[in-house]
Amino acid sequence: MEPRYDTSSKYTGGNNIWLHIYDIDGFTQWLNESFLINNDWGAYHAGVEVYGDEWSFLFYNDVLDPTVTGCNRVYPRRHPDFSYRSSVYMGRTPLKAMEVSRLLLVMMENWPSVKYHITDRNWYGTFARKSKF
Repeated sequence: MEPRYDTSSKYTGGNNIWLHIYDIDGFTQWLNESFLINNDWGAYHAGVEVYGDEWSFLFYNDVLDPTVTGCNRVYPRRHPDFSYRSSVYMGRTPLKAMEVSRLLLVMMENWPSVKYHITDRNWYGTFARKSKF
């Protein structure tokens, strides 16, 4: 699994870890800005960038095959299904690029799309807080 580097970005590269936040859709963006953010709530999509790739965990409602991974790789800050909002720097990973690749390959097998749950099993709630990144 080769990383896809975007050398034009100041955010990309090396072992820096970024959490990229996206608005899910126009209505959810409006809810977030009008009501939810004022009460310390929000509904967003998030992806974790490391070594030039952004990873997230998604449910595909048209795929019920438990062998289809929910792990999704995109160019940083360019997820095609969501509108980029902001980024949060999370620090550096002590892992080398190959170690991250191996960890992600294992996760791709253990994180099928059908296991996604909006509150109990999502990318940030389960992966980002507990990962070895």
